[in-house]
Amino acid sequence: GSALVLGNNLELGSFGQGALDISAGGRVDCASGLLNGGQAGGSNSSSVYGANSFWLTRRGLVVGDDFGLTILNLGDGGRVEVQGIAMAVGARAGSEGRIEVDGGASPAPSALDTRLVLEAGIGVGGKGVVRVRNKGRFLSGKLTVGVDAGSEGTLEVIGSGTSLTAGDTLEIGRAGGGRLTIFSGGVATAPDVLIGSNPGTNPLRLTGTA
Repeated sequence: GSALVLGNNLELGSFGQGALDISAGGRVDCASGLLNGGQAGGSNSSSVYGANSFWLTRRGLVVGDDFGLTILNLGDGGRVEVQGIAMAVGARAGSEGRIEVDGGASPAPSALDTRLVLEAGIGVGGKGVVRVRNKGRFLSGKLTVGVDAGSEGTLEVIGSGTSLTAGDTLEIGRAGGGRLTIFSGGVATAPDVLIGSNPGTNPLRLTGTA
C-alpha cells in the first residue's frame, strides 16, 4: 500500500479543519502525532480503516489538545501503534478527545497498541473517551483514566471477544474523574487495578448488557 514516512511530527487541525484517513493497506510512520479539533465548538475526525492499514507514532500521540472535539476511529482491521513517553486523550482543560476501536470483520481485528508507551492517559487535563467494541483490542502498559484534577476519563469495553489488556497498573481516577465499564462479555485484564485516588466518584462497572 501507499506510505507516508516522516522524520518529525504530524500535526492536524490545530487552528481549523484537519483530518488523517488511512485505508486499504495505507501506512503512516511519524515521530509524534497531534490531532486537534480546531477551535471551540469545532470538531475534526480521522480514521485508520481496513486490513493492514497502520499508523505508527514513535514519540507519542495526542488526541485532543485544544478546545474542539477530536475523534480517531479505528475500524475493520485498522491498527494504531504508539511508542514513546505518552498517549493522551483529552490532553488539557477544555479539550475533548475520543478514540473508537471497532474490531470489524477483518481476520485481524482493529487494535490500539500502547504497550511501548511510558504511560497512556484517558482524560489527562480535559475530557477523554476510549471505546472498544466488536472484538476490537486495546493493548497497553501503564494506563490511567482521569489523570489530572478537573479531568474526566471514560473507558468502555463492549461485547464478546472485545478486550483490554494492560501489562502494568490500570488506574481509574488518579486526580480526575475516571470510569471503566465492561459490557456484554467484554474482558479487561491487568496485574493491578487502582480505583479512586481522588475524593470523587470513580466507578468500575460490569454488566451483562449494554
